[in-house]
Amino acid sequence: MSELHIPEEALFEAKIQKISAGAHDAKGELARVQFELHMKIIELELKSQPLTPLELREQCKATVKEGIATVDAVVADYTMLFEQAMEVVMSLQEDPTCIY
Repeated sequence: MSELHIPEEALFEAKIQKISAGAHDAKGELARVQFELHMKIIELELKSQPLTPLELREQCKATVKEGIATVDAVVADYTMLFEQAMEVVMSLQEDPTCIY
């Protein structure tokens, strides 16, 4: 039986497709996390409305600030990962001989 020969270009294209799919998934996950965290921030902001006692409002404001800091950190992390994945995709597209 003869061996199945897979052209190197096909392997390269498959790797690019896999990385592109991963980058797309990361972007979708980033959007999902941003949405969920944004909704949590809105929920916390609503809890700090003037209809609640002053002590509870102050407590909720602190929680909202902590939530915003958490959202910022998570979004920054996901954005950095996404940008790194896109850099890899771009470098693979620019130099087809560079296989990671």
